[in-house]
Amino acid sequence: MRPWFTAVLLALPVLLAGSPVSAQTVTLNDFAASSVTTYADDVAGGFVTDPLFPAALPYFEVSSSVDGLASSRSTYELTNAGFYASFDHSRTSATFSNAYTDVGIFFRVDQNVDYVVSGSYSVADADGRRVTLSLGLVDFSADPPVNLFNSYQESQATPNESFSVGLSEGDSLNLDLGSSTGTLIAGRDYWFTFSTAIEAYPATTSAATATGSISLGLGPIACADGLDNDGDGFCDTAGSACTDGSTPGDVGCADANDLDERSPLLACDDGADNDNDGRTDFDPATLADPLGQAGSGDPGCRFPGWPLEDPACQDGIDNDGETGTDFDGGASVPGAPLDPDGADPQCNKPFAVSEKPRRCGLGFELALLVPVLMHARRWRRARRDGTRATSRASRRGSAPRRA
Repeated sequence: MRPWFTAVLLALPVLLAGSPVSAQTVTLNDFAASSVTTYADDVAGGFVTDPLFPAALPYFEVSSSVDGLASSRSTYELTNAGFYASFDHSRTSATFSNAYTDVGIFFRVDQNVDYVVSGSYSVADADGRRVTLSLGLVDFSADPPVNLFNSYQESQATPNESFSVGLSEGDSLNLDLGSSTGTLIAGRDYWFTFSTAIEAYPATTSAATATGSISLGLGPIACADGLDNDGDGFCDTAGSACTDGSTPGDVGCADANDLDERSPLLACDDGADNDNDGRTDFDPATLADPLGQAGSGDPGCRFPGWPLEDPACQDGIDNDGETGTDFDGGASVPGAPLDPDGADPQCNKPFAVSEKPRRCGLGFELALLVPVLMHARRWRRARRDGTRATSRASRRGSAPRRA
């Protein structure tokens, strides 16, 4: 944690106020510029940093800094549901080699809303060196600014350290002020900030890696509420208790701190109509009845993690130049010409990735027979050689001896 940051947060009084209301709109930079930064330093090569400055929501970005063998990689996802960041750090054993992520988000909500801060940071290192997890939520509209929540944990001698927000798990220093839950007030300026770091200090003989995530949820956390929030038939993370009859393990949930069950990295689970056919993402109802256009999903999505919404059998194009187009003659793609020959006979499913017929041969089957044939050949050869040897011995035994 930077000295000025510690001084500011420790000097701020604690204030919790307000009353919860439902949905909200979040705007950035009403008070000051927001920034998200990764930093890596292997000492011998100086340091590398990658500062980014989000200005509007939604914001999704992956940032990476690499300096020699030290590296820092972070994923940032900022939406009206709150702010989420995950990180992956690595440092060398050289003194003061380090990797960290710094985030400072200035924002405002347009109506009162409940908040919850959560997160964790876990390190793999044999020697146990400096590890820090710090975060704060500050009301900057107050004069002086008011600290709503501040958590700081630091260890310097515990191998394989692990921190959770709101606990006191450091062996060197712990600070916990305010509350990780409360209410934000409409029209006020807030600052959400956190820093995670691993440092080779004091000197060490082993390198280290660390992973974790932090979130400020504005309202319930979608990946930890037991509900299928995006309608794909899955809820939260694997092993979760789904209360609505859905299946645990939504691929859009990076972990239980993730604020959105959708993922910008998955075409069939990103909340966007990527192929402009008026249908979006995976929907189990659409999968069950693609010709009837049941549900609101894209027929091209086989499951939430399917890589594209417009595979060859649902793209409105006769890709193989033969009879028929897609699984439905192109009817599910607005603007596409309907094929008078109807569906492509090779497209028995809308998510099939090729209109070309499968080429079926005996190659695979013959490959399975090769060991059997080789064994039979060796057996026949051994039997034949044994028969010959017996015949030769018989002939030698019956032949007349010379005087």
